[in-house]
Amino acid sequence: MDKLKPNLLIHDDNLKALKRIVANNIDQVKLVYLDPPYCSNTKNEYYCDCFDKKAHELLIKRILRLVAPLMGKNSYWFFQTDSLHSFDIIIWLDNILGRNIVRGQIVVGKNDAKKI
Repeated sequence: MDKLKPNLLIHDDNLKALKRIVANNIDQVKLVYLDPPYCSNTKNEYYCDCFDKKAHELLIKRILRLVAPLMGKNSYWFFQTDSLHSFDIIIWLDNILGRNIVRGQIVVGKNDAKKI
């Protein structure tokens, strides 16, 4: 495998990309954007998000434990999730990385309600 270059943008499955980064001994990552499965129990032609709650928790914690050693003091996380799991993920982040790691949230809503 070729040595990874600085300022690299990786488009890949979270775990595959993280394993590649760790294997290349990259010691500090400035920005991580994670878009893991939402545990929505949905399946379509492109993607299967078929996790039960415990399997989803184990996957997210595994990802966090892989990323944590790569993050420096001035690194940023962006973790995309749905509203049903955001508070769980904050608790897992605090447990794995230490208290008060989350500095804020960006909430994006969509209105699916039918108008009367």
